[in-house]
Amino acid sequence: MLSVLIVTHDHDFQWPVLLNSLKDQASRPEITVYLLHNLPSAVPLPELPFKIYSITNTKPTSLSKNHNQLISRIDTEFTLILNPDTKLPKNCLEVLLKHIKNYDLLSCPAYYPDGTIQPNARFFPSVKHMLSEKLIHNKNRLSEFKDILSGTQNKFWIHGSLWLIRSVWLHKLKFCEQYRLYCEDLDFCHRLYLEGGKIGMCKSTWFEHNFNRQSRRNPLFAYWHLQSLYHYFQMAKSHPLS
Repeated sequence: MLSVLIVTHDHDFQWPVLLNSLKDQASRPEITVYLLHNLPSAVPLPELPFKIYSITNTKPTSLSKNHNQLISRIDTEFTLILNPDTKLPKNCLEVLLKHIKNYDLLSCPAYYPDGTIQPNARFFPSVKHMLSEKLIHNKNRLSEFKDILSGTQNKFWIHGSLWLIRSVWLHKLKFCEQYRLYCEDLDFCHRLYLEGGKIGMCKSTWFEHNFNRQSRRNPLFAYWHLQSLYHYFQMAKSHPLS
């Protein structure tokens, strides 16, 4: 059995597509989907061949709190966490479940809808690293991503748009609720690494992520992003990676 966690926030045109891609998996295990709407959704659930619990918050809250609310409900060995703006190819689940035996947290390469690679695995950042990236930006990210996929690097974090993870780690570590919207995945991977968890990328499959960089256009989101980075660097200073 597999638990699937999806938190939506005004994604009415996207989460039904994701659910249908789960339905269309070539070799689908027995799954239970926990779909949490941070804002009310006007879209009815499609006909699905698996169990789904649809929950709507009485008022919006942080992504970390929403995830922790769902984590308290799961009792399966593995959990799949998905962003609502993702879509899976037909063999994705089958391939990931075969590869997870060697890891505690696993993902695979992400692509934008236009087919452009999305570097969803990154080295753990430092303040110096973040400043240099502003000058080099995407070339640096792609270079890091290629190094991670080559298997030559084992100290990295994975964007939370798709995680297949051993549920025991979710129950043990949970998401830090200091993070409203950004860096909760970075923080979790940092703490998982410190606990001896093994993080991996599977090159044998992929997924589509319609990534929307709100923090580049909206001042409030940009503020939340900077606030989250501050929280992360404070935590990383107190608990450095070896």
